[in-house]
Amino acid sequence: MSMSPQPNRAERQSGLVTPLLVPARATTGLPLPLTPLVGREHEVATVSSLLLRDDVRLLVLTGPGGVGKTRLALQVAAETSEAFPDGVVFVPLAPIRDPDLVLPTVAAAFGLRDTGAQPLRERLASFLGTKRLLLVLDNFEQVLPAAPEVAALLGACPGLTALVTSRAVLHVSGEHDVRVLPLVLPDPSRVPSVLEVGGAEAVRLFVERATAARDDFVLTEANAADVVAICHRVDGLPLAIELAAARIAHLPPAALRARLDQQLALLTGGPQDQPARLQNMRNAIAWSFDLLSPEEQALFLRLAVFVGGCTLEAAEAVCNEDLGIDVLDVLASLVDASLLRQEEGPGREPRFVMLETIREFGVERLAESGEIEAVRHAHASYFLAFAESADDGLVRPEPAHGAWRDRLSVERDNLRAALGWLVDQGEAERSQRLAGALGHFWFMFSDFREGSESLERALILPLPAAPGGPAPQHPTASGPRALALRWAGLLTLYRLDVPGAVRHLDESLALFRSLDDTHGIARALVGLGLVGIHQGDYERALTLHEEALTLARTLGDALPGPAFLATVCLHNLGAAAYGHGDLARAAAYFEEALARVRDFGHSSLALVALAGLGNVTRDQGDDGRAAELYREGLERSLARGNKRIIAYTLAGLGSIAGVSGQMEQAARLFGAAEALHEVIGVPLLPAFRAGHERAVSAVQAVLPEAVFTDAWAAGRAL
Repeated sequence: MSMSPQPNRAERQSGLVTPLLVPARATTGLPLPLTPLVGREHEVATVSSLLLRDDVRLLVLTGPGGVGKTRLALQVAAETSEAFPDGVVFVPLAPIRDPDLVLPTVAAAFGLRDTGAQPLRERLASFLGTKRLLLVLDNFEQVLPAAPEVAALLGACPGLTALVTSRAVLHVSGEHDVRVLPLVLPDPSRVPSVLEVGGAEAVRLFVERATAARDDFVLTEANAADVVAICHRVDGLPLAIELAAARIAHLPPAALRARLDQQLALLTGGPQDQPARLQNMRNAIAWSFDLLSPEEQALFLRLAVFVGGCTLEAAEAVCNEDLGIDVLDVLASLVDASLLRQEEGPGREPRFVMLETIREFGVERLAESGEIEAVRHAHASYFLAFAESADDGLVRPEPAHGAWRDRLSVERDNLRAALGWLVDQGEAERSQRLAGALGHFWFMFSDFREGSESLERALILPLPAAPGGPAPQHPTASGPRALALRWAGLLTLYRLDVPGAVRHLDESLALFRSLDDTHGIARALVGLGLVGIHQGDYERALTLHEEALTLARTLGDALPGPAFLATVCLHNLGAAAYGHGDLARAAAYFEEALARVRDFGHSSLALVALAGLGNVTRDQGDDGRAAELYREGLERSLARGNKRIIAYTLAGLGSIAGVSGQMEQAARLFGAAEALHEVIGVPLLPAFRAGHERAVSAVQAVLPEAVFTDAWAAGRAL
């Protein structure tokens, strides 16, 4: 039975708490740690309550090396010692590797010798009898075959309870497994007050140990962001945090953060009175790795190529080409060994994740094995096929669209790694295929900078020459390059580089025309039409989008791509008509787009139509319907992470608040919209900017300057 002592990490960030200390009671038989236990209040309480239950006789604390299992076990043993009138006995098993030596080591802790006259287990059982006693067995992972002997001893001694620390579960009857997780980390996306940051367990431990290394160290507003980043970089592992904090004696937090890109090399120099495996992170992980079978070691090393975890399907495709193993069985073994953790991914699909410290060790060993290039090639091939399937899935109706959006989100780091490797290898065609396939994803999540820069890196690579001729590129590469150019143009446009956008889109259109690709031609025309909207050239925007709409409709709504594109054309025609001042025409386009969206069943397509139609109905004087449209757009865009439409709808709701007399609320919403536009680097479209500026000016004219400024600032801080 597996239990987690961390049901809700947010519940545990309750502020600064006095560190726990193991009582110095000789009767416990426990080692006395020289440093206080920081954090873990929830785990101590949970594990202690479990240990005192009559039906729990074998409690196993599992987790990766350096997570603090031993330290937690000592605290729990100390706090529950009164419940064991016959004592607490601590037995360190790290020095032994032979499972046959476990019972003799336990017997020696009680002063018993293995004389051979009677089986040792019987002698132990006879000696312990009905004594109510707690046996703490530390570091059981390298003697797992001895687990049945321990279980049998517990069966023979009704008053005996065992608390075991292990990097792997024991797999015996009656075992209660509690996973010890890394320490609570603050949210890396925001750095609130020092007091709030300092309340997070990982930061508390860092500050405690950093102060021991340098007595003038203080957590301040200036260094809080660096300390938070350091704790995240080492996964919240207590051992890694302690090793990093010890470096504060020579490196300030900013310098330490910069050097943690190669963290295993830096995380050394632990206390010399600790076992070698705990003096640096590499040794701690190697201890676990050396206990694996050859098949487990081989799969573990190959899994290190995944960044942010993988699905079973991905592991089988990338890692099992020549291993011939049952990947699921070996994955389960690695989870049991605490080198992987299993999480629930999109669609409740199992996902297998390595802590970054462990993954870095795996990458090092994979490079030493000489297999890393082959495994990275397999990784890139898998995620290229994945991205191309996703690109098709994103233009399909729900639930396919939503499922692919969620899968792309969770695989973001793997896709980055795959694209980076292909670009580094100079694989122009595959780089452009992957970057082009990811264009819709980057656009949908308003990741304009990352997307455009990634596409540029792929597009500057020279394509291979055509066989037997001087042509500058292989004909089969033109399609992927044309698509990559189209997305590069769109994303560059939303970074406000109009000349760069036009250059990419013109080349894309020329390539699609040379291929006689009607769908591609229409997509490039939409991009150029959007340039017209951004430049305020609404006549040209209308002409280009009408041509694109005609082409998309010739392909028919039976195909998801053209059906999707036709609706996009209607959205953009609505924006162009609105900018041109033709509200009736704009409303007709937006209404048709929204009707198609609801019929087509594509949630993300609805966002632009809702925001645009909200603007039109507001300008037509129907504030009630406008508010409903903005609210629906906001709810949908929040659920889908579309920051651009969130900003549009916040601004729209601000204008409605202003005309309804809620002036401070309007100013707050305007401030929030402005801040979000700055985050994504994209201002309001010119078509919508004039109406927004009028709404802001109307509110600013009514409110006192100080009130307006304070409300605007409060909105920016949301």
